[in-house]
Amino acid sequence: MNKRLQVIKYIIADFLSALMTGPMFFIYRKTYIEPGDSHFSKELLADPKFFTGILILPVCWVLFYAFLGTYNNIYRKSRLRDLAQTALASLIGVTIIFFALLLDDTIVTYKSYYNTFITLLIIHYSITVFFRLIITTITGNKIKKRKIGFNTLLVGSSQNALHIFEELESQKISQGNKFVGFIHVDEKNGEYLGGKLPHLGGIAEIPEAINKHQVEEVIIAIESSEHENIGRIINELEDTNAIIKIIPDMYDILSGSVKMNSIFGAPLIEIYPQLMPAWQQYAKRLMDIIVSFVFLILLTPTFIITALIVILTSKASNFQARTDWTAR
Repeated sequence: MNKRLQVIKYIIADFLSALMTGPMFFIYRKTYIEPGDSHFSKELLADPKFFTGILILPVCWVLFYAFLGTYNNIYRKSRLRDLAQTALASLIGVTIIFFALLLDDTIVTYKSYYNTFITLLIIHYSITVFFRLIITTITGNKIKKRKIGFNTLLVGSSQNALHIFEELESQKISQGNKFVGFIHVDEKNGEYLGGKLPHLGGIAEIPEAINKHQVEEVIIAIESSEHENIGRIINELEDTNAIIKIIPDMYDILSGSVKMNSIFGAPLIEIYPQLMPAWQQYAKRLMDIIVSFVFLILLTPTFIITALIVILTSKASNFQARTDWTAR
């Protein structure tokens, strides 16, 4: 499973979508929106906006999608959710393009503005969704056929763990879980998974197992008698990026944002490692950098004056010390 290659596929698809949208929309605008001569071939090559759309806008679209977190968790895309997210991103992007580049078009009536906006939105969204659905569908089929899998760590070694393991492994349509081993909570319960999965240690070895086997998902399936260990397990998982899923009977002892997932009869509660959406994380990081830079510029004179005062006072103290020593 090559995540980088999958991301490149999406980037190329989005770039081509924007690249195709530019000329198609330009032809529509010159033919139906702007009055005058409909033979626009010479205008097409002479208009700088055309080259802007061809060369710059596709790059801007890709960067915009990256800012929104489109290329995160690239193998876990839902087609329905991707349709909605693409629609929202297209609406925002087309609105920016409209006010930045298209608002000064020569028009006959204001109705042309609405036609321009809606047409650009439809063209861009349709082409983008077409390419993305192809990639997402192919990827989804590979996951269902177990050609692509997510390294999964099973925490627990009792009957609950055995039940979840056997149920997920027996599914005809896979959800992509590729078990790399299990972690015991109570050593006495290790016999249930013995011989079925590699034993990777106890709770303290969870971070090591995740790093060593590049685990993407952790399924916690422990008994009611082992609930007292849930705090230790979550603490060990706190600094990892693994998606955490637990069996439903542990819901009442957890807090935070959770999501129920029914995996063909094996319902699990999903705990999001990051409660903040990707675009908010990037925006926050950008604001932190900007604010830090502004304060650095504003406080630079203060730093310089403070440094000069320290240097001058240090020299004066050294001079006074030498004078006193000579006088003795």
